[in-house]
Amino acid sequence: MNGERALSEQALAKDILGRLPAGSAAMGDRNFGVFSMAYYSQRHDHPCLLRLTEARATKVNGGCKPSAGTDRAVLWLPTRHDRSGNPELPNQISVEGRLVVCKITDANGKRQKLYFFTTLNLTPDKLLEVYGYRWNIETDLRSLKREVRLHMIEAKSKAMVDKELVLAVAAYNLTRATMNQAASALNLDPRRFSFSLAQDTLNAFLPAFANARTDQERQQLMQRMLRIFEQSQLPDRSNRPSTPREIWPRPCPYPKRKVSPKRGTAKKCTVTKKGGA
Repeated sequence: MNGERALSEQALAKDILGRLPAGSAAMGDRNFGVFSMAYYSQRHDHPCLLRLTEARATKVNGGCKPSAGTDRAVLWLPTRHDRSGNPELPNQISVEGRLVVCKITDANGKRQKLYFFTTLNLTPDKLLEVYGYRWNIETDLRSLKREVRLHMIEAKSKAMVDKELVLAVAAYNLTRATMNQAASALNLDPRRFSFSLAQDTLNAFLPAFANARTDQERQQLMQRMLRIFEQSQLPDRSNRPSTPREIWPRPCPYPKRKVSPKRGTAKKCTVTKKGGA
């Protein structure tokens, strides 16, 4: 992230594409909707689904802004900027795929276009469904960073960083596996459970499971844990209006200077008493 050996997210993703198992597909948002991601996905025999910006989709479409409902075969060629950021690209290189434009309605009721480049043989509706799964990836990353506390690793050596990563991901997988088992027993979607509540429930029951002597005790504990899991579902916020985006005012670090009003000149007056001066 810092220093002379710092790498961008795209450079890290290129290395990850080479380590994906066979049969995997690559999916990326607009930050990864660049030529290098499509090229390295093709190079490692992984189909891709990449969201493009409007400007990049226009370039891929030959300089003409694509309209909603577009679904056509394109030949993506690298630009000068693509080659400057990826000097290892061959001279004569291109990626064959499809340019798909879908029009959707967001949570605020606003219509917007989504521009995709893909090498998958799926219909536009299916591509939208597959791309919608990316939200699960975002929530998983949030859980790994916030709940498992991988946002900032304070280890000083590579060996300790490796250990923290392995243990954190193992704890995450254990929680997810428990959520899947509870969802299967309760006939619910695993995504309906709160990860933080599931993690707290699992931490509370682990000592009891470790001290259980018989299978009957474990089954009783499992039933108790399932009852708690049933009450750990996320609230339904589908019909709740989203909070409007506003800019919070920046607080002033110092109090404002108060200027006292100018004093007027005092008027002289003479007081006299009755019967005398």
